[in-house]
Amino acid sequence: MKEVVGSLNLLGNATINSKNGRHTYTTIEIGENLLQNIIVERSLDNFLERALNLGGKVKLYLLDKYLVGVELPDGKLYYQQSRNLKMFFILLFPFLVTSCSGLIFLTDGQHDNQARNWSLAILIPFGLILLWGLKSWRRLFKAAQTLKAKGGIGISVGLTQTFK
Repeated sequence: MKEVVGSLNLLGNATINSKNGRHTYTTIEIGENLLQNIIVERSLDNFLERALNLGGKVKLYLLDKYLVGVELPDGKLYYQQSRNLKMFFILLFPFLVTSCSGLIFLTDGQHDNQARNWSLAILIPFGLILLWGLKSWRRLFKAAQTLKAKGGIGISVGLTQTFK
């Protein structure tokens, strides 16, 4: 997680994704740093705008191009809470059941190879998606735990976002 400290001088133009409410700022100027194409959740955007209005020293916490926390000049720290891992598995459960059904129900001797190939064709891509999702969730979880340990206030966001 990268920390950028300075006076928040500019929040450039932002495009808002209508599906998930995320703001993507073309430019954020903080101190001597010029950040470009930074993704900010709708819930954290309010605190980013407050930081601009308050003036003074601000600290931004970033995962790549994704804002995960904002520390205001008054010392209050707001961060994005990590998503519920249980929900992630609930979303992938139907795909795993579908692929496993090929191993369970289609193995009658005559169709063993077809069932195995069909199941693997589904299991491998969804297994990779699961691993990628777990990696993303783990990075956000670690960042959230770090900011919580600093006395931050967790802000809930939706389940649909992804980041590198």
